[in-house]
Amino acid sequence: MVVVLKKQYPCKVVAINRSQPGKHGAAKQNIIGLDIFTGKKHEDTFSSSEEVRLPDMLRDELQVIGVNSDEGTFSALRKDGTSDGGFSLPDDTAMRAQIEEAYGDADIFINVLSCMDNVLVRSVRVQPW
Repeated sequence: MVVVLKKQYPCKVVAINRSQPGKHGAAKQNIIGLDIFTGKKHEDTFSSSEEVRLPDMLRDELQVIGVNSDEGTFSALRKDGTSDGGFSLPDDTAMRAQIEEAYGDADIFINVLSCMDNVLVRSVRVQPW
């Protein structure tokens, strides 16, 4: 997965179209990407000599220590022992149900992807006691 920063959005590149240089111009690249958090399509054109920025992505595994189904949030413990709260439960109904059903009966580990103050739940692993 190639991720670039397009118009301040971290995007997964889905297509790159290149144009030939003109008589007095440089070649251009049209990059089409999908926002990794919202799925929205972004398109931008760059000169072939221009550098494209890459976002700082952080992958982490968190252990769920609290779930608030009414507010749609959960609290988690990081590997270094610090706790964070206010994470949003995933929009994916299957993952959300898996977390809510297992809470209190098993250890729940969530793989997340963080970038630019956004957090995306990638997968859920339930480990029975």
